[in-house]
Amino acid sequence: MLILLIDDNPIDLLVNDKVLRNINPHLEVERKLSGVEAIDYLSKLSSQDQAPAYILLDIKMPIMNGFEFLEEFEALSPSITEGVKVIMVSSSIDPSDRQKAEASTWVYDFLEKPLNVSKIKDCPVLDI
Repeated sequence: MLILLIDDNPIDLLVNDKVLRNINPHLEVERKLSGVEAIDYLSKLSSQDQAPAYILLDIKMPIMNGFEFLEEFEALSPSITEGVKVIMVSSSIDPSDRQKAEASTWVYDFLEKPLNVSKIKDCPVLDI
């Protein structure tokens, strides 16, 4: 199973990778430092078989924030996006961020940073 982590903070990427692999050491984790980098990666996939099962997406990022990423993600081929579950991950305390995430058809859940094993295991969407 492949999980795509998108976050502009390399420390958060590393920590989230370690938390996920702590739960399931057999996970394949791809890390991207920006929404632009992630869209480029996803657009080069040739089929849904190569697509991630989950995307853990930070909201607050420069150049392309999490919501802008979702707009670009929606424009990708359905052969890539179909079945992918996006989970927003943020330290934002702005209630409008959570509301906007919950209103998106692509977002299945919202987790607060920092991630830990309990938060991942308690997330009903993540089946890892």
